[in-house]
Amino acid sequence: MLFFGEALGLRHDTACRPPLAGLHYPDSTDCSNLGLLHIGERPVTVLQYNFLGATGIEVSVIGLGCSGASRMGLAAGGTQSDAERLIHMGLDFGINVIDMSGVLSGTEPVVARAIQSRRNSIVLSTKIILGPLAWPFSETRTAARISSWIGAATSFVAGEGALIRRVENSLRLLGVEQIDIVSLHAVTPGQYPAALQRCRPILERLKRDGKIRAFGITEAFLRDPSHRMLSRAIGDGGFQTVMAGFNILNSSAGPAVFLPAMRREVGTIAMFAVRRMLKSPALFKEAVTEINRKRPDFPPISADGLLALMADHGVSGLTEAAHRYCRHESGADVVLTGTGDLQHLKQNVAACLAPPLPEPVRSAFREAFGSVDFATAN
Repeated sequence: MLFFGEALGLRHDTACRPPLAGLHYPDSTDCSNLGLLHIGERPVTVLQYNFLGATGIEVSVIGLGCSGASRMGLAAGGTQSDAERLIHMGLDFGINVIDMSGVLSGTEPVVARAIQSRRNSIVLSTKIILGPLAWPFSETRTAARISSWIGAATSFVAGEGALIRRVENSLRLLGVEQIDIVSLHAVTPGQYPAALQRCRPILERLKRDGKIRAFGITEAFLRDPSHRMLSRAIGDGGFQTVMAGFNILNSSAGPAVFLPAMRREVGTIAMFAVRRMLKSPALFKEAVTEINRKRPDFPPISADGLLALMADHGVSGLTEAAHRYCRHESGADVVLTGTGDLQHLKQNVAACLAPPLPEPVRSAFREAFGSVDFATAN
């Protein structure tokens, strides 16, 4: 594990280690420009890095997700300038992974403006949908959403022309000659065979041509919460990276995806760390009630008991717990965090950089939800 900066209040034996080769970070002996993060009264300014499987790409353990519901605040009426400030704050904290979803997220032009002077320090990750090309509207978000839905519903997988066009479009919108990671987006079990046979050779060729550094595949977590597609993909060994849904309510990706991927040196990215049902105690209780309803033969889970246990051990809330739970999962190289609020980003980074959850809390979550493979927290 590689460390960035110097901990204030969470010191380790060594002083600041050198920045990673080929990447630009603030002065490794001065962390003042990172700002002071806090979990309660505990200050945290350490950032850590992993290698993404066998790709050779060095990644921050926290990635900035630009494709979630908030789309960096744009979905709620935020301005592009606001989104750029959010990206700059993440980069200043040492985050070097920025994840998008091509036209589907509509955030690539904003990212392009935000990174103009910092491209060499950033790992750009984007995704391409597999649905049909909706010419002449294929480069609009609405068309991309419809195309993606059709692809998932019918197991349709686009041909070479559409895939190359989508990668070229991302290169153009981002204003770069190479994208670090290009992944097939939200691939369903029905789409997977064609994605492996038809799309993987195209991605390999794009890599040889220098247009991408690595290629991966992401699951359709809302449709496939038990990771059937990714379990097969890791076994086949056809992709360099995988992206899986993982959170407190459904941690089945741990044994099903992350550990097998780690054994095969496949890079892993965790998404869905914090979704709607983990944003308040009331919503968490609703989610637990639904899980209990769907598992009548299991002992009922007490949401109140879990919340009280968190409070007893100094965990400030569900968002903190969710980030710490995911961040310290064995085999997860990067955990994506998404928000449109600067203060929330600061809190999310602080939570990811805090120590693992107290063992009684983590064990209680494992015991309660460890066998759940159908919830998404969405």
